[in-house]
Parts: sequence; C-alpha cells; structure tokens
Amino acid sequence: MDGSDDYMMENDEDEEITQEDAWAVISAYFEEKGLVRQQLDSFDEFIQNTMQEIVDESADIEIRPESQHNPGRQSDFLETIYKISFGQIYLSRPMMTESDGETATLFPKAARSMAENQNRPASSMFVRMLSRTSAKGGSSGQYIRATLPYIRADIPIIIVFRALGFVADKDILEHICYDFSDTQMMELLRPSLEEAFVIQNQQVALDYIGKRGSTVGVTKEKRIKYAKEILQKEMLPHVGVGEYCETKKHITFGYIIHRLLLCALGRRPEDDRDHYGNKRLDLAVSVVICFWYDKWQCVDNGKDVNLQFAIKAKTITSGLKYSLATGNWGQANQAGTRAGVSQVLNRLTYASTLSHLRRLNSPIGREGKLAKPRQLHNSHWG
Repeated sequence: MDGSDDYMMENDEDEEITQEDAWAVISAYFEEKGLVRQQLDSFDEFIQNTMQEIVDESADIEIRPESQHNPGRQSDFLETIYKISFGQIYLSRPMMTESDGETATLFPKAARSMAENQNRPASSMFVRMLSRTSAKGGSSGQYIRATLPYIRADIPIIIVFRALGFVADKDILEHICYDFSDTQMMELLRPSLEEAFVIQNQQVALDYIGKRGSTVGVTKEKRIKYAKEILQKEMLPHVGVGEYCETKKHITFGYIIHRLLLCALGRRPEDDRDHYGNKRLDLAVSVVICFWYDKWQCVDNGKDVNLQFAIKAKTITSGLKYSLATGNWGQANQAGTRAGVSQVLNRLTYASTLSHLRRLNSPIGREGKLAKPRQLHNSHWG
C-alpha cells in the first residue's frame, strides 16, 4: 500500500457521517430484514428448537395393567410395565383441503394467489406484543438501594455486590465509577460505602439478604441458601442463571448504577420509558410456548389409559385453531388467559398493515391517567 492509499483512508476516517449516510444504512437494513423480522425470527426459533425442547423435558408415560381376579381360577398374572416415550417431532408440509374433501400440498404460489394482495408485507401473522420495563436501582436520600425479587426490603447496593462475591471496595468501585478521578461520582457513592461498612464478608451479606426474604424463622444456612438462589435465578436472569454468572451480573449491575449516577449528575438525560428500544417485548414465541406447554400436558396427562384415546392427535391442532380464531390464549376458565393476542390483520391500506404488524400494546389499566404511554412514540415504525 502506497502513501496515496494511506492518505485516502485517513480522509475517509475523518469524514463526518451525514444524515443521508445514516438513512442509507437504515434503508439497507430494513430492505434486508423488513419491519417484522423480530416476529418471524421469534416464531422460527420456536419451531426449530423450543418445541422439541418442551417434548424432551416431558417424562415417559408408564402403563401398568391391573391383575384380573376371576373366582375359581388360579391367577397367572405377570406384571408388565409399558413405557411410551416421545422422540423427535415431525412437522408435516402445509396441506389444504379442497371443497370436495381432497387434501393436497399447499405451495407458496397457491397460498399467495388465494385472494391475497401481491404487494402485501412479507408477514401475515400478528401477535400482541406486551412491553415490560424494569429498573434495578434507585436512590433514597443519599443512599442507593436495589429492589430484589422476593425480598421484602430494599438492599444497599454495596451489600448486593458483596453477596455476589466481590468484597473489596476497590473491586466494586471499578465496576461503577470507571474513572477514580471523577470526584462527583465518588462522592455520590461515599454514603453507600459507609452504610455497608459493617458487612465485609460474603456470607454475612447473604445472611443479610436472606433475613429479609419471605422465609421467616429458619436457620442461617437456609437463609444463605435462599439468598444465593435469589441472586442466581431471579436477579438479572437475562444475564445468566448458572452457578458461575456472578462476574457477569457484577459487571451488569455496576453498569446500571453507573448510568443511574450519570443521570443524577445531569450528564445524560433520563431514559424514555416509551422508547421502543427500552421495552421488553413478548413476541410470538412467548405466547406460543405457553400455549404449547399447556396443550402438551393435555396430550400426555390423561385419566384412565386407553391406547386408542391416550394420545389425541388433534388436541394441539384444535386448540391452536381456537386460539387463533378467538384471540384468547390460555386454558379456558382459568386465570392468566389473555384476550386479543391474535387479531385479524388490517389490510385496508399498505400503511395500515405495516402499522398493525408493528403495533405495541402496553399493559396499562384503563384507570391510568398518563397520556404519554398512549401516544405514538417517534421510535415506533407503525
């Protein structure tokens, strides 16, 4: 590479990215991915992996014939146990039933030609998306405390760090304040350090959290075990729920507090709760997994075993058709049933179809008086 090439590369690096360049990248992204790729990828993940995982987790079905007692006859009953296990599932090709009752394979061209608009978006599936927002840290006066699941009281953040296995103040501060010369941020952390000064051991920190759990009157060993399970499985579960995820959670927890302090110091604005990027979405796979698991229990959990009716092939198919037709997902007459999950796709105009596919439903009550969650945010495409 000669000097002219180096000069051209330096000029390319120094050029400022214009708004036209940004829109060119955005257009290229949506041209490849589309506006509903998150729904399609979610459903593909369920079909390719999650459905088989649910089947693999189900236990074998054991059938034990009962001995038949016939008066006057000697019983020669030999106990035999029959086991039914579920293996690799198979997804058949799409089929359609003609008006004369004949069944034929449904090809993409035939599906597109059935009174459909050729210019419609590349997805004809709409699943209600539920948004969830969460905040792990908060400030109370000069102290910073965190709210942990299934713990009655707020826990000082330094105690949470020490319960995760990071005891030294320097190790904790390195993951919260990335620059020790930042005196303003260090001063904000000083009260929290002084508050947790009496707890300098991981076991003591775990016991401190366990005492404020839902279990009352148990031994110290059980309190520590309970606190470990809360930190391992309930705190930041998206980071990991394994036995060796403490370091990842330590880094993530410190980053959350760092952003909180930046906001408190006025160096960055508050996060917009209505921004599309700050929402946790229940996509297609979330609602379908719950449905599939409930219906699968109906398949392998029966009363009296009858080999002819033990496995009803239409249980899942009929339930899926009913849920898609009515929009009610979940077991009938049971708590947790959600309405309006599936809806008839709006095909009035191309823009209305895109808007319907990208629509977001926030779980806010009717009695709520906040206007911003009900308004269309600029980050929404639809």
